[in-house]
Amino acid sequence: MMVPCDDGWTLALHRFAPKVPTGKSPVLMVHGIAANRLHFDLDPHYSLARAVRARGFDTYVLELRGAGLSCPPQSFGLRPSSWGLRDYTERDVPTAISAILEATGASQLHAVGHSMGGMILFAVGVRAQSEIASITAVGTPLLGALNQSLNARERRLMNLVARLTPAARFTPPGQRRVPLRRLLGAAGKVMPLSQRLADNFLANVSNCEPWVLTKLANEGIHDIPVQLITEITQHVAAGASPFGPYAYEAALHGIDAPVFALSGSVDRIAPPNSVAAAIAEMVGPDVRYREMGIAQGDRCDYGHVDLLVGVNAPDEVYPQIIDFLLEVDGTLAER
Repeated sequence: MMVPCDDGWTLALHRFAPKVPTGKSPVLMVHGIAANRLHFDLDPHYSLARAVRARGFDTYVLELRGAGLSCPPQSFGLRPSSWGLRDYTERDVPTAISAILEATGASQLHAVGHSMGGMILFAVGVRAQSEIASITAVGTPLLGALNQSLNARERRLMNLVARLTPAARFTPPGQRRVPLRRLLGAAGKVMPLSQRLADNFLANVSNCEPWVLTKLANEGIHDIPVQLITEITQHVAAGASPFGPYAYEAALHGIDAPVFALSGSVDRIAPPNSVAAAIAEMVGPDVRYREMGIAQGDRCDYGHVDLLVGVNAPDEVYPQIIDFLLEVDGTLAER
């Protein structure tokens, strides 16, 4: 289904409905930065969305503005086309929540976010207490603490991305993009670079089938506005701040809904200590954290993207999320 935002964007909301209604609260899934629906539904096997549907949840995967099948306003070419976190948190996700609750008749929904998708849900959860039944954040760091978590290699990569942002300098300022599709070799021209980035930063390739990384590079990556990257790099450099689009990080204690956060033991985008730092800010009655890795009894050490599409994710990560959703939903039904 396609749902309109108040600023002219039309968002793609992909529904995975169970064959028989079960009465469970629906589930909204929100992808991360530069991603799209494929991170939650790559194919029938690597699909958290289908796995959650199989347990009776009416499941919706949102594609944020600029991603996947979401469509810009008709006047897109005549107006600035930049956006940042506030557009996601104040327009896109609230619009999706309203559409899902209206379509299902439910009063609350469970929310699952990967990477920046989790940040968006935290920001929404600080405000929309009555509509959020639970939040599951997969590979979602506390940006204000991330600067201390990055090693020299990760810092160099962030600097590389920062240097690449002027690559679209010949376009109007409001329409500049970080050329991630080109950087990751979506056309296959720079696939060695794509492989190095995946190996060093995006995923633990030993936990990924090669075709999975290729498909994500070809179909699951989108360019993003310079504004969004600038916001992130500035916030990471400055540390925690009660101002700006990431002010929600100073208000995480206000989230009352049950929260479950997962990290990958070798995740270089959201290192475990940065994910744990977000959880440490929360004081709700049901806040959980699980690191996925060999030391915790898992089959492999998880990176960032492979928390969703890794070889072992359907057997190890998906059940963790589904069990949490079932438990929380069962508690809601008992009230």
